[in-house]
Amino acid sequence: MTLEKAIQILDNLAEGIHPESLLPLPTQDACNTRSAIRALQIAIEHLKAHQQPINSLSINSNIEENQWNNNGSFLSDNPSEEMSELDIHSFFTDENMFEYLQEFKDSEFNPTVARLGKCLVGTQAKSVYKYVKNFSFYGILGGLTTYNNIKPIISDFFEKYNNRIEEEYTHSNKPWEEIDFFEQETFNTLNFSTVEQLQYSISNFPLQRDFSNITSESLIIARKVFPRAYEPWVQEENDLLLKTLRYSNDLDVLSKIFQRGQGAIRSQGQKLLYQIAQVAQVSKASH
Repeated sequence: MTLEKAIQILDNLAEGIHPESLLPLPTQDACNTRSAIRALQIAIEHLKAHQQPINSLSINSNIEENQWNNNGSFLSDNPSEEMSELDIHSFFTDENMFEYLQEFKDSEFNPTVARLGKCLVGTQAKSVYKYVKNFSFYGILGGLTTYNNIKPIISDFFEKYNNRIEEEYTHSNKPWEEIDFFEQETFNTLNFSTVEQLQYSISNFPLQRDFSNITSESLIIARKVFPRAYEPWVQEENDLLLKTLRYSNDLDVLSKIFQRGQGAIRSQGQKLLYQIAQVAQVSKASH
């Protein structure tokens, strides 16, 4: 196994993602505990330190002037420019946290650990940014810490107030909408040939809805852009989508493959991943 591969696996575990299936780990998984997350972060930091080239004068110069954080970006060695652990925790008092959640509630965007944490550090993820970019606390920790550093604090808060958060700050009775798979860092390991093969397979599924008599302009346009728009999902499509999610969460790529809008892909993907998580929990409980 290469050093890069080892770092990638540890990164996935620290993010709460299974390194092979790339599905979210169950909440109660040991890798989602605060101590495990911190241990993984320390391991990643040490591995990345050994990963840096030692023969490059420009990089050696940067290392002398800066230190690497666990995401591979630079944090200044000047203590006045960094935030102490005490300073960081001041942003996470219960009072502040519930104020953050209130903005999620007001925007009708359900809060999760990942959404809140990435909002605080200033996420640019397409599936999150459009909802949180105007929040008063968006990016207040940007450049001062990382999502991996604050995730354990937020996780503890969500675990402590789980019932209250679900009752007061969650709008939907659709639990699969809390699946954050598409809000994780975008990845895609599908090559061009595989994408073409998948597109060909999808295009061969017969259309079940007759749109010949549809007069709605919006539906007609949607069908022209996405040939399978508003089609019911058949089992074969669901199976292909689940397999494809092992290799990509890039909604641009998935939309081209499955010939549907990104919203439809995200919603169906969340439902399928939620069903798998539920089955896994039942299986684990029975043992």
